[in-house]
Parts: sequence; C-alpha cells; structure tokens
Amino acid sequence: MYDLVQAIAEASPEALHAVLRVESAALGDRFAEPCAPAEVCDLLARSLLVHTHGVGVPSALVPAILLAQDRAARNKRLGHLATCCLLSPDDAGLLPLMQNTLRKDLCSHDSETIAVALLTFSRVADADLCAALAPDIEALLDRPLGSPPTLRAKAITALSRCWQSAAAAEGAEGSEGSVPAVESTTQRRERLRALLGERHPAVLSAAAAALRALPQFESAARELLPELNSAQVSWPEGSGPRAAHPRPILAVASVQRHPLV
Repeated sequence: MYDLVQAIAEASPEALHAVLRVESAALGDRFAEPCAPAEVCDLLARSLLVHTHGVGVPSALVPAILLAQDRAARNKRLGHLATCCLLSPDDAGLLPLMQNTLRKDLCSHDSETIAVALLTFSRVADADLCAALAPDIEALLDRPLGSPPTLRAKAITALSRCWQSAAAAEGAEGSEGSVPAVESTTQRRERLRALLGERHPAVLSAAAAALRALPQFESAARELLPELNSAQVSWPEGSGPRAAHPRPILAVASVQRHPLV
C-alpha cells in the first residue's frame, strides 16, 4: 500500500492519471486470481485509494460484495465500506448479491454488524432491496428499547429510504403496490410519533428527518407537531455529542422553506 501512496504523492499532475490507470489494470489482474481474504482486503484498500482519485476499478466490486459475507468483523466492515464506495447506478444488477448478506447481518445479535449493514442499505438500496428488507428493518425498531439509540437512528434512516422508494414507485406507476408497503401511512405516522417520544438526540433527529419520506409531508408534520414541540422544548443545551444532531424542528424545517407554525 505504501508504494501506491508514494507513487501518487510523487507523480506530477500530468502523470497521476497514468499511474492510477496502470494500478487499476494491475488490480484487475490480481482480482482475477484466487485470493485469501487478507489479500482481498489489501487489494480493496488499494482500489479505494485509486477510486477516490477518480479512476474506476470495476474488478473490485464483486470481491467487495463477497468480502461483506465474511465472518471476520474487520473483513465484513471493509467489504461493506468498499461496496458503498464502488457501487454505481450502472451496477444495480449486482444488488441481488447483497440481499442475503444484508438480511443476515440485520438479524445479527452484534450491534456493529447491524450498524454497518444499515449504513450500506441506506447508501445502496434500490426499490427491490427496499421491498425485500423493509420487514427486517421494521423488526429492528420493534425490538425492546435496550438497543443502542444510535443504532435505532440508523434503522430509522434506512426505513425512511424504504418509504421514499415506495412513494417514488407509486408516483411513477400511478398506483399503490409497485413497491409493497409493509406499513400503511397511518402506521408510519404512529411509528414516528412513538420514536419522537424516546428523547435521545440521535433518534429524535432521525425521526424528524424521516417525516419527509411520508406522503403528504406537511399534513404529517402538522399532525405530529405536538411531539416535535415537546422534543424541541426538552432538547439539551450545550455542546458535546448532542450538538452533532439537528434539533427536531430544524430537521423538519430544513425540508421546507417555511416554518411549521
């Protein structure tokens, strides 16, 4: 890895693209050969470095998806990260390869495994993946409140992607059911009402931001305005971790140009 970093650092702006293209071709040759997981990790790290400099490494995507299935936590996290970074809209045909991996990870008892699966889902899920995995994400939020609040916040964000996908499909097709809606609009509002009562900044911000994924956003926001106001009043002052999360009213107001008053 150091040799690639050094080559990039020492290359002139004119020569940099050529260096990256040579590395991309070399990575393609190495991915074509059988590799142990440790070697795949090293190759993916090099691929991500090349990718971040604007040169694609098409051969790295399938190994990244397969590495996300690895039982070793480090390998799994790198596989998910690389998949998120390398997947493009043109690669949507490979998403079915992720479905079983994501479902298995979402059903895990390890919080870190669930978290990385939720982040990957929120980044790459298309309509079919949303329809398939929405029940698993809802099940995460239906667990007892002993699960970490930051994990619940990630689940809310992932579920809101499912809602957005369903709304987009319904609008495109002109009818409901294009993407199976596991929860009705009323059930979604009631879920958000309950989440807005949890009083943790991460959960409150994620729930307020998820309002935009509901049909008839303004109506839903006004219906939940008492809960939003209550969360706003009880919002802790000061800095620290709480300051990293938008206040609930601000999270909603950022979606619309006018305040909800």
